[in-house]
Amino acid sequence: MPSAWKQKAGSGFDRMKVEALAHGATDRDLVKAEAAIKIAYTEFSWAKADVRYLIGWFNGGAPWAEEYLIARRREQLPHVTWWAWDHLALLRWHLPLPVERTGAWYRRLRRAA
Repeated sequence: MPSAWKQKAGSGFDRMKVEALAHGATDRDLVKAEAAIKIAYTEFSWAKADVRYLIGWFNGGAPWAEEYLIARRREQLPHVTWWAWDHLALLRWHLPLPVERTGAWYRRLRRAA
């Protein structure tokens, strides 16, 4: 990546969209996906307000819901987009988008898993 693109000033861009489709959709590796989500404002110098993230939900069994929650809820990115919309119908994904579970019951359930 050209060094000029690693920050908004001088890059010529208004926003940076990050995608790491293989990490979530293929490898199913949320640790790598989270690193990709954060790269623009941890390793580069972009403000979160100017960062977008693209999630792949084209592969059955991919942890796209968890990846979405990392990007929107934990990292509080302003926009998440999807690759590819047609798979919403083809794979019959459930909407609305996921929400984080909270409360003592859910925490016990997660620890037991």
